[in-house]
Amino acid sequence: MQNPKVTVSVITYNQAKYVEKALQSVLSQEVDFAYEILIGDDCSTDGTRELLKQFQQSFPDRIRLFLHEKKYQGVPGKLSIVTNLEAAKGEYIALLDGDDWWESNNKLQVQADFLDQHQDFALTFHNTSFLWEENLHPAWSYNDRYHHYGKTAGFTHQEVVAGLDINSSSMMFRLSALLPIPEWYWQVYNGDYAMALLTSRHGKVKYFEGLTCCCFKNTSSMTRVSENSLWANSIMIKQNRAFKKHFKREYAPVFQQRIADLYFKRGFILRRIGKYAAMSAAFARAAAISPTTAIHYLKKKFNNNGIKQQV
Repeated sequence: MQNPKVTVSVITYNQAKYVEKALQSVLSQEVDFAYEILIGDDCSTDGTRELLKQFQQSFPDRIRLFLHEKKYQGVPGKLSIVTNLEAAKGEYIALLDGDDWWESNNKLQVQADFLDQHQDFALTFHNTSFLWEENLHPAWSYNDRYHHYGKTAGFTHQEVVAGLDINSSSMMFRLSALLPIPEWYWQVYNGDYAMALLTSRHGKVKYFEGLTCCCFKNTSSMTRVSENSLWANSIMIKQNRAFKKHFKREYAPVFQQRIADLYFKRGFILRRIGKYAAMSAAFARAAAISPTTAIHYLKKKFNNNGIKQQV
């Protein structure tokens, strides 16, 4: 294959029910440039790997496989995504999870053309429709949200820091805006947000409401870990500490407030499982970080749990 303009990075884990649709949506893209597909699999055991090998045999010049022999014990998906990014040959990176798919067959062309023509932009993303297995929750899309905000054209790094929600399977960004990947990225739970933070430092962010991908939420999803677990809470505290250290000092209060919120959540998790001494320590840590917010947060949470406040 000639040097690809775009590298499509796909990560999979036990997604045999969905991965064919995901890969077909990549292979059906209509483009006037070369692109490669890198697939990282985190030691699937449900037949996903066998399907990936079949696709690679059918498209040997386009697909490269990274079949990891042991399941990564750290943050889910991190080994696969970092391996793919470090092996990428494209100027631009498009991401896709193994249980998502692209509805628009001109997605790669539109996003790559835009980045070619607008050097002041580093990251693009587009509409995502979120669907739930067995209709556990109502479907919704980014277009619903961004039309409500009245902004669909573009965003800044400051807005990304503030918490702009960007689904990874809709992203295309300049690889040069991400590399080198910082060491702390391995410990980050919200990888989509971290990538958006890193890339948007180097340019503006473009949103395409006319392109769509589908994000299918299911029980076997790669990164589906309860945010109410102590493990996830610890990871998210660590990641916000890393963000606070890595990004501009002017954004430190944003990440500091998130750390305080996470310690509050930690306290309520510990309360639920009866670890009251650790609960008190978590609340004290949160209050030390943000005393004013502590009063509001605790009143709200205890009231929601039906506990009368004593003043």
